[in-house]
Amino acid sequence: MNTPLVKGNKIFLTHFLWLVGMLATPTLLAQKGTIDRSVITTFGGAKKTIDLKVSDRKFEELPSFKIESPSVILKMDSRDWPLDSLAKFTEPEALKLQVNGSKLAIITVKNTNIAKFGIGNYGRTLFNFNTGYAPSENKFLGLYVNHDANQTGSVLNEYSGRSENEVRFSSRSFGKKVFWDSRVSYKENTTAFYGMQEIPKYYTIRDLEVVNNHFLVSGNFSNSDKEGKSDYSGTSSFHYFSNQRNESEWVSQSKFQYSTDFTPNLIGQIDADFILSELTQVTSLSRQFYRLKPKIQFSGARIALQVGLNIINSSDGIATKSQGSVFPQISIDYAPSDIFHLFGGVGGDVQFNSLSSFSAELPWLGAKTQIKNTSQVGNVYGGIKGTTEKYVDFELKYAYSEYADLPFFVNSITQNGAFELIYVGDEKKVKVVNLTGHFNFKMAEGITTGIKFDAATYDNLIIEKPFHRPNLLASWTNSIRLSNKLLLSPDVYLINGLFARDVKTQKAVALDNIMDLNVKLHYQLNPNTSFHIQGNNLTGKAYQRYMNYAVQGLNFNAGFGYSF
Repeated sequence: MNTPLVKGNKIFLTHFLWLVGMLATPTLLAQKGTIDRSVITTFGGAKKTIDLKVSDRKFEELPSFKIESPSVILKMDSRDWPLDSLAKFTEPEALKLQVNGSKLAIITVKNTNIAKFGIGNYGRTLFNFNTGYAPSENKFLGLYVNHDANQTGSVLNEYSGRSENEVRFSSRSFGKKVFWDSRVSYKENTTAFYGMQEIPKYYTIRDLEVVNNHFLVSGNFSNSDKEGKSDYSGTSSFHYFSNQRNESEWVSQSKFQYSTDFTPNLIGQIDADFILSELTQVTSLSRQFYRLKPKIQFSGARIALQVGLNIINSSDGIATKSQGSVFPQISIDYAPSDIFHLFGGVGGDVQFNSLSSFSAELPWLGAKTQIKNTSQVGNVYGGIKGTTEKYVDFELKYAYSEYADLPFFVNSITQNGAFELIYVGDEKKVKVVNLTGHFNFKMAEGITTGIKFDAATYDNLIIEKPFHRPNLLASWTNSIRLSNKLLLSPDVYLINGLFARDVKTQKAVALDNIMDLNVKLHYQLNPNTSFHIQGNNLTGKAYQRYMNYAVQGLNFNAGFGYSF
């Protein structure tokens, strides 16, 4: 075992003191009204992971059915799909303060039946069907079917098609003591390698396609008695991934969490993760990953403190010895008032990477992609966040991290149209500073607006630039209710500071900044039927989120949904 944070204590202390100074004089203007709390990231610094990308635009989800009256408060739609996340590390769990109230019971909808249809230019088609059946009051069976396809890029439209097809069965059962949730799903993602300087005339669409198949079986059990002193949950899943290059990977993952209240103010918790995996390319590699996180939390009326350890042992099938790490975990959350919180902490983690997860982030990966885990060998963060529970909610957060084996995507020299992974941060760890935040505001009855951003800087890189990792991601999303039945949603997304490595010169080149302007008009005919028309990339620019993969210009789609 080793303790990677020891070497960087002075650096982290400097950043922590800077945070204390920054947080010393917070100001906030309280206002009245109502805004959806679902857009607030949880107290303690936890942040949602955003997986969707500009280069893989999908139909926007239709708003909820059964709008009752013009006075219904609008929820901020989760239209923040372009904000690719740098690293999908799970930050310390939200700290539980007394002011936030008691545990909530699990609630489910007994049955939901919704059908959605859509069409658009560039071969855009959508069919989405979600149905549920409750044979008894405490049981639920569900079926989900989805088809989503379009021509992604502006280079030879017919060669840039992508499609997603999924079928999922789910089952839930609520007992007096235990909640059971299980699902079986199959998903097929087809994407074309159209990002070439010139596509040979003898190529067919089949020559460019990469087909990724996902088969998943998962089961979950958790405590349904939320008023007891102890709580628990467990999950076990098996995921099988394959493509037409005869590459395959299976990942078996189990998680367990147990917590108990020693006193009303003192909570003990232990989390355990166990992952077995086998990756087959030319040869097979067996990988193992173990994580144990014991922690204890004290919470008063205005302050919560969590202290624990993150103990990790992993084997990638290449090294002769397994790698072990121990990271201290400290989180603090202080609420001077019910309106805002100050939060901060230190820690570290290891992210289990897989061929499946990388393919989901970037579908144009080449063959024989090397898979390594990424280590966050140190992390210090802090910020301020809060809500008036009326008009405003906000968060501003500073984070400094050091990474080993941080992955970057570069265009492949040997595989036409494909990308390779390079890992940075061996002897010299990559230093990353993130300044993130969001501000959601209800301007008037029926009008909400939200700004979200993530600014990042990189240091200690042994490569010229942080390839395909932008230094600014920002979004401005809006919902304007024009009437009881009509909703207007204009949005702007920005991605700045993108660099790529030119295949011919092997030098870093800057990609144009991206401004993606979109607008959607939604009409609710009745509580069961809705229509929408949506325009995307209204500026008409064929920008490149990834080098050589230009997207379509102005595109639009229309659709309707029916609930029964």
